[in-house]
Amino acid sequence: EWHCLLKDDCLLSPALVQFMNSFEFCKAVIQVAHSLIRNQLVNYIYNGFLVPVMAPALHKVTVEEVMATTAYLDLFLRSVSEPALLKIFLRFILLHRHENVHILDTLASRINTPFQVRGRGV
Repeated sequence: EWHCLLKDDCLLSPALVQFMNSFEFCKAVIQVAHSLIRNQLVNYIYNGFLVPVMAPALHKVTVEEVMATTAYLDLFLRSVSEPALLKIFLRFILLHRHENVHILDTLASRINTPFQVRGRGV
């Protein structure tokens, strides 16, 4: 059983509330913006957040780091519905390599980890 963050869990962390509010704002802008602005914002999310922040975080090794980063990625994926954002998240997971290791391989290897993460919330 794996940890997952629910929207109610986010309310316990003001920093996470602010981050998710910013993410929601970006999603709203992407839905209504001109294609040039939408593309720039999507590229910024990819090159300014997923690659430099999430990629290294997903390759941490302690149980706590693995639980937290996987739970955050899961929360982001569950909150994305805009096709342009889905596309960059899928591109990140399927194609991006961090230190010559595909993100998908890292995530798949967690299925075979010797520990089971139980409970709800991080």
